[in-house]
Amino acid sequence: MSLRTTAQLAGISPAFLSMVENGERMLDRLSHIQAIADALRVSPADLVDSAAATGMRAEVSGEVESSMACLRSTLLGTASVPAGRLAHLRGVEDLARQVDLLTQAYDRCQFARVALGLPAVLAAACARPDQAEAELTRLWLTIYQNLCIPVLREFGYLDLMALALEISQPLAEECGDAVDVAVVAWQRSQLYTRLGLHGYAATVAEVAADKLAAELLRTRRARSVYGRLHITAGLARARLPAPGAAPYAHLAEAEQVAGHDPWPGPVDSLARLSGTSLLLNRLELLCVLGHFDSVPAVLRELDAHPPENHIDSYGFHLLAGSSLAHLPTGEPQATAHLVNAEKIAPHAFVCDPYARRAVGTLLNRPTYQSVRVTLRGLAHRMGPGSCQGPTGSRSGTDR
Repeated sequence: MSLRTTAQLAGISPAFLSMVENGERMLDRLSHIQAIADALRVSPADLVDSAAATGMRAEVSGEVESSMACLRSTLLGTASVPAGRLAHLRGVEDLARQVDLLTQAYDRCQFARVALGLPAVLAAACARPDQAEAELTRLWLTIYQNLCIPVLREFGYLDLMALALEISQPLAEECGDAVDVAVVAWQRSQLYTRLGLHGYAATVAEVAADKLAAELLRTRRARSVYGRLHITAGLARARLPAPGAAPYAHLAEAEQVAGHDPWPGPVDSLARLSGTSLLLNRLELLCVLGHFDSVPAVLRELDAHPPENHIDSYGFHLLAGSSLAHLPTGEPQATAHLVNAEKIAPHAFVCDPYARRAVGTLLNRPTYQSVRVTLRGLAHRMGPGSCQGPTGSRSGTDR
C-alpha cells in the first residue's frame, strides 16, 4: 500500500506517517500504534517488537472468537471443565467473587475480558453439584442474565444469545421471582428486535410489563425492569409500519415509573434506569423514527446530565454519532462521537448495527478530508461490509 492509503486506513495524516517513517517523529502513542497495525493487518507487537503489546485489540479479537467457540460448547453441555482454570475456587462464595469481578469489567465496557472469562466460570459453576441448590441456581441465573446474554448481544452472537435465553428461562422460574422472569422476557424482546422480528418483540415486552405491573412494583429493580420493558416495546413499535403514538406512550410510561425514587432495594447495572438512560432511549427513539431535527435538543439535555458510567458513556457517543450523521453539516461532530465510542468499547463497536450504518452513511456523503480519513479508518477496522450505505433495516436495541 502507498503511504497515503495506509494513513487513510489508519485515520491519521499522511504527513505524520511520513515523519514517523523517516524517523522524524516517534511512534509513542498506543492509539497510533494500534491504528497503523489495524491498517496493515498485523499485530501491534510486530510494529514495536515487544511481547508487551500482544494484549491489544488484534490479539484479543482472536481470543474472543476462540472463547465464543468454548462458550458454545458450554451452553450445549458438551464442554468439560478447563484443566487448571479456576481450580483455586472453593465453593459458591469464591465463584460469586469471580462473577462480581466479571460484572465490574462489564460495567467498565470491558466486554472482551468478560467474554474470555465466561466459559471457565460457567464450567466451574456446572461442576459444583454438591453446593446448596438454591444458592447455585441464583448464581447461574446471575451469570446468564448479567453477563452471558448481554455480552453475546454486544458481540452479535444472536444464536448463542437465543440458546442462553432458553437456559435462563427455567432458572428464573425456579428462583420464583417475577422480576427475574420479566428480565428473561426483556432480553428475549431485545433478541427479537435484533433479528428484525419487531412485532414479536413488542408483544413479548408488553405482556411481560403487564404481568410485572401486577406485582405492584415494590422494588427499584422491579420498576427499572418495568421501564426497560416499555422502552423496548416502544422501540420495537417504532420500527413497525405506521407506528403512530405508541412508541412515545411507552417511553412516557417508562419515564413516569422511573421518577418514583428512592425505592428500597438495589438496582444492578443490568436494569439501571437513570435520567441519563431515559434521555439516551429518547435519542434512540428519535433515530429510529427519523425525527433527526429533534436530536439537538436532546443532546443539549444530555450535556446538562452527562453519563455517570462507562455503559451510558458508550451509549451516548454511539447514539449521538448515529443521529448527527443524518444532519446537514453534522459529519465532524458525528465522527468525533463515533471515535469516542470505539475507544470505550472497541470490540462491541465494530459489531454494532448503529455504528456500521452511521459510518456507511457518512462515507457516502461529501465531507472534510480530515473527517473522511478518520471515517475510512473506522470502516477499515470494522471489516468487510462496513463501507456500504444504509440498507433501510431498522434493527438495534435499547442502550
